[in-house]
Amino acid sequence: MNADPKKAFEWYQKGADEKDAQAMLNLGNCYYYGMGTEKSEKAAIDWWKASADAGNAYAMAQMGDCYYFGLGVDKNLARAIDFYTPAADKNITSALYRLGILYYTGNGVDQDQTYAKLLMQKARDGGMQEAQEFLNKNFQ
Repeated sequence: MNADPKKAFEWYQKGADEKDAQAMLNLGNCYYYGMGTEKSEKAAIDWWKASADAGNAYAMAQMGDCYYFGLGVDKNLARAIDFYTPAADKNITSALYRLGILYYTGNGVDQDQTYAKLLMQKARDGGMQEAQEFLNKNFQ
């Protein structure tokens, strides 16, 4: 069975039009990677934001990454934290990891290495190898 990116895009668009948060996330991915449509960073971010606003924790983490790294938006750690925090509350490992780094360094938040360690442990427990490496390097 061959995947048809244009057909997938059409189905994600229909779901997104119905306010399905997962479809909005997937539609954003289609725009970001140019799968079944023209690449558009702006459209990707708009759909990821809509998905995050609809409660999709993976989209929250994705938007956190956009602001953390300055991908398609101005780098803004306060906005990254606004998105990472609810995603971390839902145990999204990438959000736990990035938020852990921010609390460890005190970038954008009051430094709290105890909380940083807890976040990293949760990310590790969720299967993120980088979190274990961070723990090994910084908490031995």
